[in-house]
Amino acid sequence: MLTIVVGVFTGGVVLSSYHVADGDLWAKLAVGASVWLRGEVPRHDTFAFTPTLPKYIDHEWGSGTVFYGLLRYGGPSALMALKIVLFLGAIAFALAVARRRGVSWSV
Repeated sequence: MLTIVVGVFTGGVVLSSYHVADGDLWAKLAVGASVWLRGEVPRHDTFAFTPTLPKYIDHEWGSGTVFYGLLRYGGPSALMALKIVLFLGAIAFALAVARRRGVSWSV
């Protein structure tokens, strides 16, 4: 049990200490800002550096909208808090599923 607590604590410290952003985060923030400012999902890719197809379907526009909203109203620390909460939630979910399936703590 102590190992799990130390591991989760260490993971939280690493996530909050290193500000490494996925390259897609910037693209999602741009699309999210576009949705917030225009009030609609973009119909064509205005951020592409290469020629695009006539129809543009961005299946991740919702995440960009959430990320931009958090950044706008909570600042960069809100994005960090979201990352830490999602990390801890994933760990808690995995532990809950394992316990429900009868896995002992000693494993």
